[in-house]
Amino acid sequence: MGHWVDDDRVVMVTPTRIRMHTGTGDWVVPTAPASGAIDTAGSVGVSACEYKSSMFVAAGGSYWHSSDAGVNWTERVIVARHFVVFDQKLVKISAAGAISWATADPPTVAGDWTAKTSALLNHTINGMIVWRDGDDAPAIIIATTRGLYIFDFDADRLYSFPPSWSYGETYHAWQMAIWNQDLYVADNRSVLRVTDSGITNVGPDKDDGFDSVMNGRIRWLLPLQNWLIVCIDNAGITTRVASIWAYNGRGWHNLTVVPSNNDITALAFRNNLLFYNNGAAQSRYLTFTDTSESPLEIATSTYTGGGLGASPAVYLQSPYFDGGLANVDKNALAVVIEVQNMISGDGVAVYYAVNSSTSYTQLGSDILSVAGNGQTTLNFGTGAIGQTIRDISFRVGLLRASGTTTATPVVVSAKLRYMEVPSQLYAYTFAVDLRGGQGNENMTQRANLITAKNAQTLVVLQLGNPTQSITGRVTQMQGVRNDKNERLPGIYNITFVQPV
Repeated sequence: MGHWVDDDRVVMVTPTRIRMHTGTGDWVVPTAPASGAIDTAGSVGVSACEYKSSMFVAAGGSYWHSSDAGVNWTERVIVARHFVVFDQKLVKISAAGAISWATADPPTVAGDWTAKTSALLNHTINGMIVWRDGDDAPAIIIATTRGLYIFDFDADRLYSFPPSWSYGETYHAWQMAIWNQDLYVADNRSVLRVTDSGITNVGPDKDDGFDSVMNGRIRWLLPLQNWLIVCIDNAGITTRVASIWAYNGRGWHNLTVVPSNNDITALAFRNNLLFYNNGAAQSRYLTFTDTSESPLEIATSTYTGGGLGASPAVYLQSPYFDGGLANVDKNALAVVIEVQNMISGDGVAVYYAVNSSTSYTQLGSDILSVAGNGQTTLNFGTGAIGQTIRDISFRVGLLRASGTTTATPVVVSAKLRYMEVPSQLYAYTFAVDLRGGQGNENMTQRANLITAKNAQTLVVLQLGNPTQSITGRVTQMQGVRNDKNERLPGIYNITFVQPV
């Protein structure tokens, strides 16, 4: 990783510079190395390591070394792509896949390194980390564009782990992190969790509520105690943005969007501050509490502002839901949302997108101020007749009252009422005579009946005696014949089913 943290400072290594922050004031940028000297290949594989009393930064064709806590740096013209400390030894791998370990402290000349026989030739080396092998013994894991490899240091042996991986794209096996004892690997646009029992794709993907504008490549992983922080670039597409997300083992949470569409080239965490460096060489930070507690339980929590409208500035987003029946039409009837903590000036609004669309439409009206506390039912369709869907995703926009940063609306729950393929409660069969209309009226009525039957949307049947409204579906529409088996134009037998 391109950073390290201790009690005194944060050091971040970007593709161009070393930057150090002591918690007060601005970032300190050492005179050497000069801008651009860290990694001439861009942000590929920037690696930083602290070993005993020294710091090391890989620069591809060389590495930089500091013995005075990062104040002064000296370049050592010895190839190094990544560093790790394994079994109290400093181990490095070159861009060409050659592995060696230091026999001096600190290693300053080529003779201070002893080469291992094993090497990953013809591989693009993306990372190196210490984890464990299949026998639960400590081992060095090396990430390449062709997948993961285990290096048995004592036996001087390399083997694929797991053997089924065989990739070649640049961002495969790009970054690695150990979190909650498992190995997490950034594999292009997904995070893979590697355990003793196998590999699981934990996202992020469309079901995690990602906008297409944030659909980029995963470039950085930062493990904290309660969260795995993930940085996503803009995939080189200027209409997209880079972003930072937090994963808690159950779901994904968006922390920020990086300004000016810049990629993230370094990441570090210290004293509830999450530091990052973007592609414009700007060092930024945001407040982030590494805790499993709700922000509402933390007295010092502050909340951002934002508006509602067509594109809410602050919102919660759900995955796409299909009820386990991805290819079956369903009827979305209503959303029942419960809100608390609303004060004057607060607001909540619900938006939805159907059938894997990325276009969201507001459902009902804004829920505003103190009167909005409690449960509110927002219906789909005029007269609560519902909307046909195959899958659906929601956004819940939040509006904080102006003039306060210490309060926020709280969404307690939001429940979707929908019907799958329903069972039948009542079925009605009746004749409809369309012969009495004026002009094209009977043709319009016939077309409406055919549309209702084919679309299987819910419609309202009005009964005259006694007066009653029944919501259901037109399931059959058949012509009527007389005793001579002659077709009676304009008369149809309709079967109407009222579902549960």
